[in-house]
Amino acid sequence: MEFLKEVSQKKLTDILDRIPGKKDVVIDPSIMKPLDRITDVKILRDHGVEKILKLEKSEVTTVNPNLVYLVYADLITAKHVVDQVHANRQRDTKIAHHLILVPCGLLSIDQLIEEEGLIGVVKVYIFSWELIPIDNHVLSLEMPQIYKTSFLNGEYSLLKSVAKSLWSLQLIYGKIPVILSQGKLSKIVSGMVNTYFEDLGEPELHNSKIGYMVVMDRSIDYTSSLLTSVTYTGLLDEVFGIKCGTVEFSKEVTGKSNQITYLLNSKDEIYNEIKNKHFSDVYPTLKSKAKELENKLAQFKTADLSKLKHHVKNEIRNVMSLRQSLSYHIGACEGIIGNLGGKYQELQNVEENIVRGRYKKESIAYIEDCLAKQTSSNMVLRLIALLSLTESGITYDEAMSLKSQFLHTYGYKHIVTFYNMEKVGLFSIPAPNSLLPSGFSGVSDTAGKLANRMAQVVSMPKQNSFRTIAQKLKLFPDASNAHNLKDSSGMGYVFNGVYIPIICQLVHLLLKKEPKSVIEELLRVIPGPTVLDEKVQSEHQTVARVVLVLIIGGASYAEIAALQLLETLTSSRIIIAGTSLINGKLLVQQLSHG
Repeated sequence: MEFLKEVSQKKLTDILDRIPGKKDVVIDPSIMKPLDRITDVKILRDHGVEKILKLEKSEVTTVNPNLVYLVYADLITAKHVVDQVHANRQRDTKIAHHLILVPCGLLSIDQLIEEEGLIGVVKVYIFSWELIPIDNHVLSLEMPQIYKTSFLNGEYSLLKSVAKSLWSLQLIYGKIPVILSQGKLSKIVSGMVNTYFEDLGEPELHNSKIGYMVVMDRSIDYTSSLLTSVTYTGLLDEVFGIKCGTVEFSKEVTGKSNQITYLLNSKDEIYNEIKNKHFSDVYPTLKSKAKELENKLAQFKTADLSKLKHHVKNEIRNVMSLRQSLSYHIGACEGIIGNLGGKYQELQNVEENIVRGRYKKESIAYIEDCLAKQTSSNMVLRLIALLSLTESGITYDEAMSLKSQFLHTYGYKHIVTFYNMEKVGLFSIPAPNSLLPSGFSGVSDTAGKLANRMAQVVSMPKQNSFRTIAQKLKLFPDASNAHNLKDSSGMGYVFNGVYIPIICQLVHLLLKKEPKSVIEELLRVIPGPTVLDEKVQSEHQTVARVVLVLIIGGASYAEIAALQLLETLTSSRIIIAGTSLINGKLLVQQLSHG
């Protein structure tokens, strides 16, 4: 998949070459890390870039004839750039201004440039990078804004870049013969890809190296992003925050004076071994590795001159690199334990009870206790969302009580937050009279309230509820295997044996080569359209056991770990991609106000 990086790099350098002469580039800070994955400073220098600056509120000064802004296509950011262009022109009208938008142009930005009188002054370019390799078989578009714009605002312009990336990938690796789209946005994207094939051309490669593709909306399975993962990488993301495959480690982790940016990928031998392990098994593994390294270092100390020369030439550098990596990961484990503390096990129990649909009153009491202690608002929102999604029997009074307590604790600005959560399906308040029979309309207020309360108590489960889907798709692991954690033989281990991500079951259905009618019937319980497009010409046509997975709205590290286990269990190859990589905290942050 490294070829995708080369394609992205070529797209960027082609744009820079269209801007003659020396240039300074001002980069949106949120683009910095993805850009590091695509190119490097030397390549930019080779294409005329003199200085690289971060986009800030302060004005930019340059001595070069060209000033280039590289930003996400966002109206607020574009307004910031336009204001800087006006300020620059007051000082020096000879500077040529250029705006590179990622990943596409927006009509609102074009209108802004026109209204500000900058048509012909600011030249606009579009840079739509390809899926970015984050690790072996893990790709990301690094466009977290797609969730908010598409799911919350109903604005689908950024989906074109998703479709374009899938079209480009198939130009390289061949047209994928079996495609399953699950959800409204996935169906739209798959339709766009077909349009691109018609308008822009089809791949020359006849036999695709990828046999199956599954495209799924994030909204199909919010549970997999809201639950706290128990894998090492999942918890690393929860506590430290992983951005584009890198994590910031402070001196408390590294023992060094400065914060460092640490790259997480499978080339790191120790990280590769522990990344998908249940956290309870990580520290023993690191301890074992530490003993191995100690033995190696002891051999170096006792070696004679000729052996020492061999060690210096072939082994010491690798051993010292492993030693540093080991130190960082031990420090990270200590940071995770220190951050989560004793509340981790309690949180796990509450999440399990919510998902299993038991001890609802105790779960609500736990959330209320978190509110009283003013625990992280993001954590409380996740639990409220999880309860609302999975507990079809939550009453009007319970929902309203949790909402009002949250607003009282964290501020009434969060009325917007709850509105956003309702809009995307993360929170719902049952109507107080939703189950009241029409015959009660003429009774007294007291009798009406009593009838309504009775209706809430005996409320029927929602159609297509979480539990119906979970039972139909077998998302609850077998209880006998649920806690076989260290063996990690079941995909539910990523959530402590409580839940299997839906995306895993979708991929498994395709790999088992279930008939189309069976798959469509099984997936009928999931809200939103299911489209299974099979281009297999005959029964004898061989389809590669390689699956490309794309989650629109972001993939979680728990889903990645579960799919990588499924890869091993089915002797297949699964390439996992997301419009971004997310966790529950990032999900609710995009919906939070203030």
